[in-house]
Amino acid sequence: IYGAAKSGKSYLAIQLARCIASGIPFLGKKTARGQVLYLQFELGAEILQARMRATSLDYSRVCVGTTFSLKLDQPSGQDQLIRTMKAIEPSVLILDPFYKILRGDENESQDVGKVLDFLDEVVIDAFGCSIVILHHTGKDPSRGGRGSSIHEGWADSCVSIKKISGHGEPLRIKIMPQLLRH
Repeated sequence: IYGAAKSGKSYLAIQLARCIASGIPFLGKKTARGQVLYLQFELGAEILQARMRATSLDYSRVCVGTTFSLKLDQPSGQDQLIRTMKAIEPSVLILDPFYKILRGDENESQDVGKVLDFLDEVVIDAFGCSIVILHHTGKDPSRGGRGSSIHEGWADSCVSIKKISGHGEPLRIKIMPQLLRH
């Protein structure tokens, strides 16, 4: 899921996590109930909890973590995520946002490749877990997520999100599928 800053990506991800964890429809589509691990790397715990409380919905089945230091291109970050995955055994992992999960350069395919290879080998293959990554758009939104793009050959589905209202009125967003392989 990618979009400009403040476009509602995190709100959408929080709702996706809640719907999967509860087995209730998401945007009118059936979900398979499963354990969800939502890792937020940009917001502090208080801000994220306030956003969740503001919806007045039940998030008790969602495992939420906030951190600013977990880097998935580094062995220590990879080990930490593996320990968390073993403890929670999620069927879906949500990483929010992409640029915060690597110490390397998001514009360098080699640096991004370390993260994607780790996610393939450990999260997907070893744990059988689906992954949702939130990513910011670059200067040209038509080119997808910024930096060395993860949607070029790695992602199975890419969805863009665009804020179409706000400033005193309820948040409305437009969600547009860009790539749907399955």
